[in-house]
Amino acid sequence: MGNSVPDPVNSVRTRGNKDPIAFGAYSAAPPRSEMDDYDALGAPVNNWLFFADETTTSLDPATVHGAFITGEREADRILAFLRG
Repeated sequence: MGNSVPDPVNSVRTRGNKDPIAFGAYSAAPPRSEMDDYDALGAPVNNWLFFADETTTSLDPATVHGAFITGEREADRILAFLRG
C-alpha cells in the first residue's frame, strides 16, 4: 500500500456503554466452557468476516487490553488477506 492508504468503504462501531441492555458489559465464560472457546469466536469466516473484541481471545478476555489486541490481530489478518 505504500504511504497512501485508501479510505474505508464501510465500518461499524458499537458503543456498548450507551446500550441500555448491555451498558458496557464484558464477557464471562459459562460453566464448562474452555479458554479455546474464546479463540473459536475470533476465527474469521471465509477470510471475509473478521471479529475483534475482548470475547475473541483466550489471552486477555473481559479486558480493554483484550479488545485492543484483537483489533490489532484482525487488522493484521485483513492486511494479509488483501496482500494475498
